[in-house]
Amino acid sequence: MENLQQRYERLTERTIDLMWRQWLSLGANLSGDPARRAMIDPEALLMATCTVGRYDTRLFDEAMDWLGGNYSRLSSSRMVQVMSAYPVEDQRVLAAVEQWVSKFADVETVVKGVRSKVERPPENETRWLWLPERKATPSRPDEIFEAWGYLRGAPRIRRHSGSPDLKNEANVMLTARAMFGKGARADVLAYLCCSEKGSKNTLSISKKVKYDQKAVYRALVQLTETGVVENLQPGGRGAAGYYRIKGEALLRSLDIKKPIFVNWADLFFAIDRVLADRRNNAADYSSDVLGGERARRLTGSMVQMIRKSCDVLAETPLPDIRHKSPRRFVDELLGFLEQALSETEKLMRK
Repeated sequence: MENLQQRYERLTERTIDLMWRQWLSLGANLSGDPARRAMIDPEALLMATCTVGRYDTRLFDEAMDWLGGNYSRLSSSRMVQVMSAYPVEDQRVLAAVEQWVSKFADVETVVKGVRSKVERPPENETRWLWLPERKATPSRPDEIFEAWGYLRGAPRIRRHSGSPDLKNEANVMLTARAMFGKGARADVLAYLCCSEKGSKNTLSISKKVKYDQKAVYRALVQLTETGVVENLQPGGRGAAGYYRIKGEALLRSLDIKKPIFVNWADLFFAIDRVLADRRNNAADYSSDVLGGERARRLTGSMVQMIRKSCDVLAETPLPDIRHKSPRRFVDELLGFLEQALSETEKLMRK
């Protein structure tokens, strides 16, 4: 039977595996089975690679390699929006990646707005980039990462990455961007292509796709005017209305199966917060009472975020912490995450 440390390590490994398969689907130079069906969110995946991905040096550098050849596929405004949910220490990792890849690609910026939005670290304040963190200094620290407060050697970038397979339904977001351009219109369309139940209003869509409600409304008006999307409640004022994709014609034109929506931005964020809380508060977790209290607080904030990230996870039973000792709070939280990951892994194989 696994102890708590082993369960946290296994949770990390399974999350890395999800990310590995998604990067493989996007064209990164990795081996294994690519993700399918569940729609990949490239901005959320890149941000997760800058957090949980620091446990795997190969994955991290292959993601940088991919970014060097495919940065034009990313939405800069959406990347900044996804990044903003994370602590500044994690934002600095993304800023370092963005600056390094920009220099590598010989362009001013590969993801506009990232560096200008991130606060620089105090002078001479550095930490080891890779996780689990240790006190170490590379013989030749990379200057760009060091300037953002992180120590690592030179990234291993070999220009081996390819391009996404746009016939893979998991890449529907990038397929839509290839057809309609980067921005809210393409990403809203990709979301509506997915197999969620019923029609959606602008507020619910904006929360899922990480654009503000006005941008989503403008995108929906454009898509409705072109006949791709239909408004089931026309005539309302402002952002009123419930929208859905109009028939299956668009999916046929894309030549893909119907994908499944997963709000990876929220799911990856929630998993990272659980892992980071234990990593950053190891002393508290050595105490059943203090560790249990931290797990109880995380249960209240992160569990609902995970359950709302896709239809399947909405059915995952809530952790039962009623009338139980604090020690059991951690068990219940980890049990919930393990079940959520199992369901998510199934979605990527369908």
